[in-house]
Amino acid sequence: MQDGVMSAIELSLTQPLGDRTFPTWHFAMLNDAMRNGIMEAAIKSAGIAGRTVFEIGTGAGLTAIMLARCGADRVITCEMNSQLFEIATEIVRSSPYEQQITIINKPSCDAINDGDIPFGPDFIFTETIDCGVVDEGFYNISHDIQRISSAETQVLPQNIQQFGFLVDSEQISGLNAVGLVNGIDVSPLNRYSTRYYFPVRAPLYQYKTLSATTHLRQYIYRHTMPVQSHSNFYVHSEGWCHGMLSYFCAHFGHHVISNDVAAASHWHQAFHPLRHPVKLIAGETYRAAFSPFGHLMLDHAPS
Repeated sequence: MQDGVMSAIELSLTQPLGDRTFPTWHFAMLNDAMRNGIMEAAIKSAGIAGRTVFEIGTGAGLTAIMLARCGADRVITCEMNSQLFEIATEIVRSSPYEQQITIINKPSCDAINDGDIPFGPDFIFTETIDCGVVDEGFYNISHDIQRISSAETQVLPQNIQQFGFLVDSEQISGLNAVGLVNGIDVSPLNRYSTRYYFPVRAPLYQYKTLSATTHLRQYIYRHTMPVQSHSNFYVHSEGWCHGMLSYFCAHFGHHVISNDVAAASHWHQAFHPLRHPVKLIAGETYRAAFSPFGHLMLDHAPS
């Protein structure tokens, strides 16, 4: 502080902090320069100038401002978290694009039910994707998009590809299961282990890749919820399979956002655990059943 005047940082430190009601990953996401650059490049090349855009998931308002800055005539965006709605409103008001952007503090389904969204917007934009694609409400959002879009509406991302490979990793498995600890059996806790998938920063852990990378599923917002699908994994290395690591590639036009293990992304990878490790034999092919919500089951592929 100089001459009795507090800096913005000093002033902010004196303000009481309220309880945050939104996930902390919003900070990492907004600081993900690669994601932000790809997103803006995708918006610039989408041809949104003079068009109406419906965005699902405002967050802090960054994407809405990008859409307006790239020429969208009208951006209607909805955010169900009240704190994020207030923050986004403040950020948009301080930008030159306040007149182009309308923020609605509702889930997309309520905004549609209440008639807040015009039917058949020119574009629908959403980035409500978690590490395993579906656990930020993908299927509900897909249903909302099908309700509000016309045949001419362009949806971004137009599709999301999901890939996976089988791994041997006691370390990653240990993030979701316990046994003897200091000679004490604490395995009853495993009744509450995650059965579908959970986020993991894969490069931080030791794991052995057992199979080739396999395409698991394509997600398209205009399509209905996929049924349980099956994928065949060719095993190139023998080992105990504890589960599968998966990642996505979301296609925004010709631009792709991914949480591939090699990508410098704020997203984690998804780990889909098996209930019990399975011994895999090199040179054989195994069939994986993959539920709509990412539950993995593994067996020999039928000959």
